[in-house]
Amino acid sequence: MSERDVIFISHATPDDNEFVRWLGTRLTGYGYKVWADIFALAGGTPFWVSIEDAIRKKAVKVVAVVSRASCDPGRSGVRNEISVADAVKKSLKDDEFIIPVRIDDVPFADLPIQIHQLNAIDFSKGWGATRSRSIYRRNSLSCCGRTRRSLRFSTAC
Repeated sequence: MSERDVIFISHATPDDNEFVRWLGTRLTGYGYKVWADIFALAGGTPFWVSIEDAIRKKAVKVVAVVSRASCDPGRSGVRNEISVADAVKKSLKDDEFIIPVRIDDVPFADLPIQIHQLNAIDFSKGWGATRSRSIYRRNSLSCCGRTRRSLRFSTAC
C-alpha cells in the first residue's frame, strides 16, 4: 500500500468549490499535498473509484467541508465520502482522521451522524476575514515524505 500523504477535502460540488480552492491553495502553500475533486479529476476520470481510492489509500486526514449543500439529505456524495472516511478512521484508530470545517450557517444538528460529535472548526463568520484566533491540530502529519508541523486552520490566513 502506498504512503498516506494527502489531505483529502470532502465537499459539495459545485457549491463549496470556492472555499475548497482557497483552502487547498493555503494547505499546498504550507507544504501539504491536497486531494480534492476540483484539483485531481480530469474529464473522463471514473470519479467514485478515484475518490474512494484517495480516501482509503492516500489520505492522512479528511477535511469535511460542512455546509447547507453538503448536509442536504438529497445529496449523497459527501455522505458517501464521510462514511468511507469514518471506516478508515476506525481502521487506523485515528479519532482525529476527519476534521469538520463549517463554512456557512448550517445548524450543527444537521451534520451527518459520522461527524456530529466531532468538534467542527467554524469558518461560518468568514474564512478570509482577519481574526486573531488560530486553531491548531495537536497531531503532526507525515506528509510529502517528512513530518510537517501540526495542521493549522486560521481565519487570519
